[in-house]
Amino acid sequence: MAAGLAQGGADRFGRKRNRAPSAGGYGDPQRSDSAIASVSFSKLPANMLLPGWIAAFKGELPDIDIAITTLNSREAFERLLRYEADMAVVGGGRELPAGLSCRPLMLDELRFIVPGRHELAGRKATLARLLAEPFVVREEGSSGRELLLALCRLHGAPATRIGLQVSGTAETIKAVAAGYGAAIASALEVRDSVSRGEIGVVTVDGIRIDNPIGLYVREGERRPRKRRQAPPWAHTAPCGACACPFASSRCYFASASAVS
Repeated sequence: MAAGLAQGGADRFGRKRNRAPSAGGYGDPQRSDSAIASVSFSKLPANMLLPGWIAAFKGELPDIDIAITTLNSREAFERLLRYEADMAVVGGGRELPAGLSCRPLMLDELRFIVPGRHELAGRKATLARLLAEPFVVREEGSSGRELLLALCRLHGAPATRIGLQVSGTAETIKAVAAGYGAAIASALEVRDSVSRGEIGVVTVDGIRIDNPIGLYVREGERRPRKRRQAPPWAHTAPCGACACPFASSRCYFASASAVS
């Protein structure tokens, strides 16, 4: 995964020097040998994966400065389409907007969560039973919220009862851990809270929700090339590329050996 960002930076910015930063961007304007990569991240990859990725990116491409903006997935796509960002790293199964192309980075999972002492914690339940709980949801435009509403429509279930709206995934998990409601959240984001017993995962009969994380660019522009072999930091399980909890077979770059 870090390899994908680094290769994308090399492809797209390796020859761009003295480039002015976008509004709000970072970088030293006095450096004549640097390029600036403006990258939008949705909340999940920004919170859980960004530090390791950026360390690897800068290790391979020290002359490329990075201006990072964290948004929800819809805003990240809009910023890319408006040429306010060079790349976007986005989690969620949102439909690919026209004019963008995607390269998969890794496959996460979304899970239903409740407070650790809730009667459903660690158990199986029907979707209808789970939806009887008030839900903690993100703001409009977040992929998790849209997916939850789509699940209700798909299964003919009543619309989710929204008990609390928050602006981030960390706030969502904290609200549930404090004892309120249910939510849908990334396996990456909830693993520590689950291990401490603060929240519990509910398995819903017949429903498994993959949560792909991808690297997005505008169509027609150079896309990051696949590496011929996995990078040295991406050969362990759980995945060493990003400290994610998944085996290497589920991490795109940890398992990739495809040619360009």
